[in-house]
Formats: sequence, structure tokens, C-alpha cells
Amino acid sequence: MDIVFVILHYTAINMTISSVASIRRYIDTGNYKIIIVDNCSPDDSWRELNVILGMDADIILLHSDVNVGFARGNNIGFSYAKEKFHPEFLVLMNNDVHLIENWIYKKLKQKYEETDYAVLGPMIITGEGSICSSPLRKELLTVQGARRSVRRYYRLLRLNFLGLDKYYRWMMSKFHEHIPQFSVEERLVSHENVGIHGCFMVFSRKYSSRFEGLDPSTFLYMEEDILFLHLMKNNLKSIYCPEITIYHKEDASTDSVLKSSHKKNGFVYRNCINSLKSYLKILTTYEEKENCNGYNGQ
Repeated sequence: MDIVFVILHYTAINMTISSVASIRRYIDTGNYKIIIVDNCSPDDSWRELNVILGMDADIILLHSDVNVGFARGNNIGFSYAKEKFHPEFLVLMNNDVHLIENWIYKKLKQKYEETDYAVLGPMIITGEGSICSSPLRKELLTVQGARRSVRRYYRLLRLNFLGLDKYYRWMMSKFHEHIPQFSVEERLVSHENVGIHGCFMVFSRKYSSRFEGLDPSTFLYMEEDILFLHLMKNNLKSIYCPEITIYHKEDASTDSVLKSSHKKNGFVYRNCINSLKSYLKILTTYEEKENCNGYNGQ
């Protein structure tokens, strides 16, 4: 199999159907499959997906009876694709992501022949027209940096209970200007061994032959940082490739369920805290055990 796309679906059915349509429009090989994993959507969208797409030859529908989060939800599709198809390239993508240009398989293959990458991330155009989503970072998040972030999210969570977190974030933005690690100009050229955005990740057999998907220790957030950590500690290469461009609406699934910004912010803070703690645990394991292989699916 040339390429398998795994789409993690959660409630936003129109986005999922639109994402599938974009793949069908721009895919440049007939040897592909689209696996849609329903992550226990609380609405009727799983049944609707079966009615609309269930008989299509290029579609495989999988369902989880429990919402297992981003990493483990994607891993359902990753494991199925790896076992059934052993694809040359395995793509994990959000259901709010669209392909917007031709020759994706040809470009992925050409880039692999040039760089021997394990994971590739494309240029991402957001709904606001920005290209500043990816790459995320040039170096691994340190223990000190992760601990600072944990303290910050605990502070935001406490303020969220009082309805003051937005005010605090506004104040912090006034006194502490965020300086991105990559300039706009830097995002127009390729980079090796950088952290890539999790909305669209391409895995070659360099990765899929050694790992069973994403690290399953998180529910939501920090998946990219943990992936970057595993790649660097196992001498595997990540590539940011602006020659491939995708469109990302951003947060469609979360927004469709958590309508209240107050509720959504609390959800984000709690999960960021938990995921940062997972990152710290994994990083500490690597630092304590020089030859640690990291997550191996066991």
C-alpha cells in the first residue's frame, strides 16, 4: 500500500466528510485507503458516517466505545493500517484538515528519498491565513521549561474557577511578548529535526517499523512534544516540508462539544497539566537510562 490516511473523528461530521473529499480530490495514487476512527462521538455522527461512507471501497470505519483521547484514538487507526496494509506512508490527520494541492504521494516519496525521514510535517495554512502553526520548536522542551509550564497552567486553572483566567492571559500578553521560535521566512524553507504540528503527521516505515503509533500516555495536548522527544532520543529524523501544504481549520472537534469558552479553557488547562507531567516522566526516563528505547508499544 502506498499511503493510508487515518482521520480521527469526533462529532464534527461535516468536517470529516469534507476532509475525505479533499483526499479523494488530490490523491495521486490509486493504492490508498482512508481509515476513519470514531472516538466515541456523543452524537449520531458514527451512524451517519456508516450511512454516507460505509460502502465505499477506499474507506474503513473503526469505532471506539470509549473516548480514549487524541493519541490512543489515532493509534487505533495506526495499528490497523500497519497490520493490514503495511503502508509506505501512514498519515495521522485531524478531521478539520484538508488537502489543497496535488502530488502529495509523489512529494512524500521524493522527500523520503532525499532525507530518509521518520516523520514529516507540512506547511499549515490556518483558517486565518497564517502559516505560523508549524514547525513548533527547534529544540526539545527542557525539564525546567516543562515545570514552568505546569506551574503556569495550575495558576490558570485556579483563575479559571474564578472566571479570571482570560484577564490574566491578557495581562501576561501585554508584559511578556511571545516570540515564535521560527520567523515567517524560516517557515518557507525545509528544516530537519524540529517539532512538527500534530494536525497532520506523515510517518514513514522508519517510524512505523519501530513504534506502534503515538505515545499513549496523554489524553490530549503535548503529543507533538512527546513525539519529538522520542524521535530525537532514538536518532530518528523529523522533517518540516513547506513544499507540501495543507489547510487546518483548528479545534473543530473540541469547539463542537465545548461551546463555552470558560469550560473549554478549563478542559485545556487540566489536560495540559496532565500531559506535561507525562512528558516530564518520559524525559526523566531517557535521562536516567542512557540507552532507553522509549515507547515501544508494549
